[in-house]
Amino acid sequence: MIQHNVGPVDGLAYYTQSLLAWWPQKVAISAVVGGCTQFFGGDVVLVWMVCAMWAADFAFGLTEALRRGRFSCRLFGRGVLKLPTYCLYLALVGAVSVSLSRSMGISLPLLDMFCAYLLATDAVSVMGHMIRLGLPVPRTLRRVILRGQAKIQHSVETLFDDHGGQ
Repeated sequence: MIQHNVGPVDGLAYYTQSLLAWWPQKVAISAVVGGCTQFFGGDVVLVWMVCAMWAADFAFGLTEALRRGRFSCRLFGRGVLKLPTYCLYLALVGAVSVSLSRSMGISLPLLDMFCAYLLATDAVSVMGHMIRLGLPVPRTLRRVILRGQAKIQHSVETLFDDHGGQ
């Protein structure tokens, strides 16, 4: 087998080419995500963070399954279907948010709250995978994420309890 030493210039050229590959499609996807998020009144960065956390959860889950020898096509399918399901939920929450703001004049950050909820939920899942894989998870990070998730759940429950009784 022949091995080539790759210099920094070769590495830079390779990664530049990989960034340029499929750039029209990447720009189109980014534009659609950004446009839809702005239309529904959400924060684009939060949506991209949800996508990144989904990818991390998927990657850690797949790694854990392969390492344990418990790879299942059914569970793999669930992991793959998480992204379109999240997209559907984000669209539904965004539509409800736009409907409320236009019909009643109530401007609630429902989409941002839902993104934060998805981030916290997937962060807990990623931490679980990391712990089972033997990777270190700082105690402080664990506490921050679990407390953040609890606060978000409490805020959502309070919001719906307050408006549910009217």
